[in-house]
Amino acid sequence: LGVALQLLQQLVGINTIMYYSGSILQQSFYGRGEPTDEQRQVLIWLTAPVATAQLLGCLCGMRLIDLSGRKTLALASLAGIAVTLALEGAAFGLDEWMCLDHADSAPRLCAAVGWVSLSAMAAYLIAFGVGMAPVPWLVNAEIFPLDVRSTCVGIATAANWTANLVVAASFLSLQEAVSRPATFWIYGL
Repeated sequence: LGVALQLLQQLVGINTIMYYSGSILQQSFYGRGEPTDEQRQVLIWLTAPVATAQLLGCLCGMRLIDLSGRKTLALASLAGIAVTLALEGAAFGLDEWMCLDHADSAPRLCAAVGWVSLSAMAAYLIAFGVGMAPVPWLVNAEIFPLDVRSTCVGIATAANWTANLVVAASFLSLQEAVSRPATFWIYGL
């Protein structure tokens, strides 16, 4: 159970959102081209709500973990993660399948892609922070007998970091292989 929770924590793509938030925002607001210096400054400012959302989610999670229970909090968190990743994928789907070639047909809709992406990322980080950030670590600290706890938590932590490496290292390749929208939908499954 401890290893499974740690793997799940990473397999929902948390560190791709954290590590690549600037790139994701760049793609959603300015496309795949090289941003101007002014656009880079805007992107730096746009990453602030993303980091703030993670903090807010974690603070809420700390408050709710004993009130709501581990299982309820983890399941609610996973539901929120699935919905927000679906929305993130939809924003990129709209951008790729409609806005790149046909932006004139729905200019307002295409102009909203970046804001939808930013909102989905912030909501994702709140949903993650509330449950999937604290629950795997707390459950690992509670489920193992004291005489083997350090070894078992070490194994679970190694699984977490290994999954982190695999997910983060494969993110860009996965985008190229299956598309940007499908990448987020895969993490949301």
